[in-house]
Formats: sequence, C-alpha cells, structure tokens
Amino acid sequence: MFITTSIQRIICLFKFVGLIAIVFNLVACATDPFGFTGPSTKADSLFAKGNYLAAATEYSKLATDAQSPQQEEYQLKASDAFLRGNQPLKAQNILNKIATENLNPLLKLRYRILSAQVALTQKNSTQTLSLLSNIERLEPDSQQQTIIYQLRAEANEADGNLLAAAHARSQLDPTLTDAEKSAENQQMLWYDLTSLSPITLQQAYNQPSSSTFHGWIDLALIAQQYQTVPDRLNEALENWQSKYPNHPASLSLIQDISTDLETPYHPKHIALLLPASGKFSTIAKAIGDGFFTAYYAQNQEDTTIQFYPVTTNLQNNQSDIIEVYQQAKAAGADFIVGPLVKQAVTQLVENREIITLPTLVLNYLEEDNSLEIRNFYQLSLSPEEEVREVANRAWYEGYDNALILTPNSAWGNRIEKALIEQWNQLGGEVLRSQTYNSNQKDYALVIQRLLNINQGYASQKELQEALNNKEIFTLPQDQDPDLIFLIAPPEQARLIVPQLKFYRAENLPIYSTSYIYTGYPDSNQDQDLNGVIFSDIPWVLDKNIQEESSTYRSLAQNNPEDFKLLKRFYALGYDAYQIIPRLKSLHQMEGANFEGATGVLSMNLQGQIKRDLVWAQFKKGTPFLLPIKDSYIKKDE
Repeated sequence: MFITTSIQRIICLFKFVGLIAIVFNLVACATDPFGFTGPSTKADSLFAKGNYLAAATEYSKLATDAQSPQQEEYQLKASDAFLRGNQPLKAQNILNKIATENLNPLLKLRYRILSAQVALTQKNSTQTLSLLSNIERLEPDSQQQTIIYQLRAEANEADGNLLAAAHARSQLDPTLTDAEKSAENQQMLWYDLTSLSPITLQQAYNQPSSSTFHGWIDLALIAQQYQTVPDRLNEALENWQSKYPNHPASLSLIQDISTDLETPYHPKHIALLLPASGKFSTIAKAIGDGFFTAYYAQNQEDTTIQFYPVTTNLQNNQSDIIEVYQQAKAAGADFIVGPLVKQAVTQLVENREIITLPTLVLNYLEEDNSLEIRNFYQLSLSPEEEVREVANRAWYEGYDNALILTPNSAWGNRIEKALIEQWNQLGGEVLRSQTYNSNQKDYALVIQRLLNINQGYASQKELQEALNNKEIFTLPQDQDPDLIFLIAPPEQARLIVPQLKFYRAENLPIYSTSYIYTGYPDSNQDQDLNGVIFSDIPWVLDKNIQEESSTYRSLAQNNPEDFKLLKRFYALGYDAYQIIPRLKSLHQMEGANFEGATGVLSMNLQGQIKRDLVWAQFKKGTPFLLPIKDSYIKKDE
C-alpha cells in the first residue's frame, strides 16, 4: 500500500510517449549499435549525422542492387533508420520484405530486436515479448542485451506485469554506465515494485531469484510496512543496508524513501456518522464492522472512535446531519467519517460553513464536480463511476458501436445516462439503448428491439422460423454493433445472456459491472454468463487476498451470512479507515495511489477518491481474472 510519488506516476502514465526514444538513448553514443558490417557509404554518413530518413532512403536503394546477405544487412539498416526517424510503419514495411530464412544467426538477432522495437512503438507489447523470448540463445553482445532488457521492461509495464518489468529493470541496471540513465531506470523499477501489493511482493520474495532482485523486493516491503510508522523506518533501512551491503540501489533513492514517508495524519478522535436504523442500517453496520476491523488491526491505542447515528427521512430528503456533525465537533472529534446517505451528504455540503474538520463522506455528490471544500473527501462504491470505467475499458480495447441494456428504474436510468455520456465523450456511438423490467422472465421483445432484428419480418412466427434456420438468419448489418453493455443483477443476467445468444448475438462481447456478480463463485448458476467481462473489487475477485489477508478472513468468519451478501461494503469500511493517514498525500501528489480492498485508490483535485477495479471474465461459470491494463491505449490506433 505504498503511495507512489507524482514523478514516478507521471513517468508511468507517459511510458508510451517515448518508448523507443528511451531505448535509442541508451545507445546514442554509438554510431551503429547493431554492429553492421560492410563498406562505408553515403548512407552511413547520413545515419551518423542523425539524418535518419535520408539514410533510410539510401539504404533501401543499396538493398535493391545487393545480394544476400548484404541485401538483408541494408534492409535492416533501412528499417533501423526509419524507426529512428519516427517512421515505425515504414520500418515495419522494410522488415516485412526481408526473407528471414536467409538470415544467419547474427542477422536474425538484429532482425528480432528491430522487430521488437517496432512492435513496441505500435503498442503491441505481447508481440514484443514474444520476439524477445529466448533471444539470449542468439548470443547478443552487451549493448544489444541492454536494449533487450529495456524492451522487456517497457513491454511488461505496458501489459501491467509490473513484477516482470521490475525484474527486467533490475537486470538492466548494471549494464547502464550513465548515472542519469541509471537513476531513471531505478525510479521506474521502484515505481513498478511499490505499485504491487504486499502479498504479491512477499510471494515474489519467496521465489528463487538473484540476491540483487531479492534486495529490491525487500526494500519495497520495508517501505510498505513502515509507511504508517516512519519513526521505525530508518532503523529498518539501516538493517537492509547491512543485509545487502553491495546492492546497486542508489543512496539518493534510499534517502527519498525516508523523505517520502513523512509522518502521516493521525487523528486521535474519529467520529463515525452512519445510519443506525432504516433502509441503510444493514449496509451501515457492514461498513462500521469493516472500519473497526481495520482500526483494531492497526493497534493504535491512542486513537478512539465514537459512533454517532444519523437519521434521514427519505420522503422529504432531510436528515439530522447538521446537528450530529456539530455534536461530534463539540465532543472533541478531530476527524469525521460519514455520512453515508446521499441526501445527508448533500445537506451537509449545502451548510459547508460547518465543515471545519477533515471529513470523509461515504458517497459522491450528484453534481458540481468543481466543488472545493478544504479537507473534504468523498469515497464511494459509486455505480456511475464504475460504469464509466467499464466504458473506458471497452473503448480502449477497440470497440465503437454500442448497444445498451439497463433496468427500467430510477437507478437504471442514472446508470444509463452515465454510460451514454461517457461513451459519447470517448468518441463511441450508442446505436440503441433498451430497458427491461426486473420482474420479467422472457426478454425476447426487448432483445429483438435492442438487436433490431424484428425489422423485415411480418410476424413473430416468421422471425422464429428465420431464427431456427441458422444458415439464412444473420443480424442486421445496418450499423454493425460491436459490443453490448448489460447492466443487470445475476438473476436477470442469467436469463438475458442466453437469450442474446439465441438471437445470434453470441459474437458480440458483453461488458458489465459488479452488479452482475453475487460475489461468490457458483459455476452451476453462472454457466449462462460465460463470456461476460465485468469489473469488481479486489476483495471479491482476488483469491490471493481472500486466502492470505487476515482481515478478510476475520470478517468472513465473524459475519458469515452478512459478509457473503455485503462483502463490498465491509471492504468500503475497511478502506475508509485505511485511507485516513494517506488523504493528504493522495490529494497533494498527482497520481499517488495505494492498493485498497475496494480497488487501487487515487484522488482528483475535488477530493473524490477514484477506484481502479479488478477485471474478470466468466468461463465455465467462474470468474477468471483478466490482465491488468496499466495504460489505456486504444487497440486500433
């Protein structure tokens, strides 16, 4: 749960901007990092002067008249020059012309490195890693090995495999002779490691590896362990240095670790403002249990928590939040958590002059994203925010024309509105949007309208006959929908998804939110959801957390029935306590984040805490985790 610095995060967010520029930087001092042979030419002179596009043209001319293997050498030089001249497509076209069966081991090595570089500029990290697989058998020299480590690091970062990226950067580090480049590499290595959870780091530490990489992991574990007790950090760092006396981690980086972990905000009297009765009391109890569990796990005896019940009349949207807030202040509270109900949050903000204490409300405001109140923060399991992230994922995975199916209710209308707004803002098009009634069992007519397949048929009987003939029935090609957003609870989704497939929509990917999943695997019931992609919190989908987190196990054992139904709210309460000492850093440091039970948490300028969720896809009735996407890069760009 180590909070990353803004500098590290900025480097990560823009990793794709200069991927190959960084690689070329490593070898900028060499005229020809690939060690090509052959006579000196006009092209070589242009290349040495940095006139890469002109050099590429000359190399291409030379290749036309040359014989193998000289022809392949010139082609590889032309591709290299085009790549350096920021023309990756032309570089790829040259590579496509090379007869790889004619390449000797030395040229094959150069070909694979260049192909990996081009693949990375085209944001194809999977192909990059495939090209570099077992490449050491071709015996790269030290300069080529430096490039290989760099490419592996960046490709794994693009794939979200930060542990593998950190390992590659650990291998890269001793090959760098330039102090500035080494410092940059160590910063990225440190970001990769500190973005991982303690559980993942501990598992990695227990695996065989070099002493150097073990040292890096151990250092990251220390930073995470002592984040909330920085007074013990320096002793831990001294012990680490004794354990790894020759470790390459720079002294400045170790000093930065100590500096970053300034004494966190540590309130002495926390007031917890939640409903004790009414519609939201069960949810509030789960939040409270999660909150107190996190408190006891920290063993902070100098902090007290006092509960204050908040009553909200949902008929007139009025609550006693103002009186309760003032009561908590008068009793000496120095930090407020709550309220939970949106009407109470709105009422509190309308009387913002009383908000003189740091306050973490457990809901999002309806509107006014420009709201700025000092020390006012918002944490929520917002379904609107979740559906916007679903839209983001689908868009950046290459989809454009969407169909939307949502419940016919006030809640469903809010979700539909948020989804359409986000999809349109991204540049996508909503072809059709339909609603369904939750008490239905047969969704045939709704799905027909959604898929626009009842056009051209005189009756339902005629449509049914066409559907029964798989050879003649096809979906209308009027606007070519390429995905479906389905917002439905498990009971309805298990009926809707098979009917979508019945109407020949089986090739349209279906995206959903956590609303579609009960939170517990049930392969028999969820077989009908196979193929659906959805997001949820780590406590629901991450088996490592469920097996190894003592807090998770304690809550599950002490509240078996409630925890099964309300796991996400227990997690919300747990994060509400965990985030208190980190609020200042999250607000002040751009891109700072930490791994919570409800997601990877970060904060915008308005104090809203955003959650990056875990993604899964139903296969054989069971959710299987999907790779983490560290950067949103649209596939077809």
